[in-house]
Amino acid sequence: MSTLRCDKCSGYYCFAGNWDESKAPENCPMLLYPEIFACARDRSLEEKVRELNVPAAMVEKEGFAKIDGKNAPCYPRIREIVEFAKKTGRTHIGIAFCKSSSAEAKMIGDIFDSFGLDVDAVLCKCGGISKNEVGIPEEYKVRGAGAFEASCNPVT
Repeated sequence: MSTLRCDKCSGYYCFAGNWDESKAPENCPMLLYPEIFACARDRSLEEKVRELNVPAAMVEKEGFAKIDGKNAPCYPRIREIVEFAKKTGRTHIGIAFCKSSSAEAKMIGDIFDSFGLDVDAVLCKCGGISKNEVGIPEEYKVRGAGAFEASCNPVT
């Protein structure tokens, strides 16, 4: 069972800028792994990382609007990715996708293409490595025992 559950936080104190150990729920990642967050803070001060923070903040700011006095997102996430790529001079983007999400991957690839990005898209089963070859029992095959099924390939 996972112990990291920001979705269960009632205050999102780190987001609000008022994180306090006494307010944090017991499963708060910042409470459980302070050394990781200290390292992340140090890394975020490195020039190479800082150079990404400004365009990221610009995209975030441009992608919100005031609606009824509250900040509300108006860019879909895919647009944020495109805008971030443009602001950072990126022209090449990769998509790794599951076979069951191939229709969505095609749509995303087409969107990236329409913005002039060079796209590489790789299916999770790329390489066609048999489930049998990696030791997956026949009873776990979707198509049934004896059928060829490619295993998901987390390596490539």
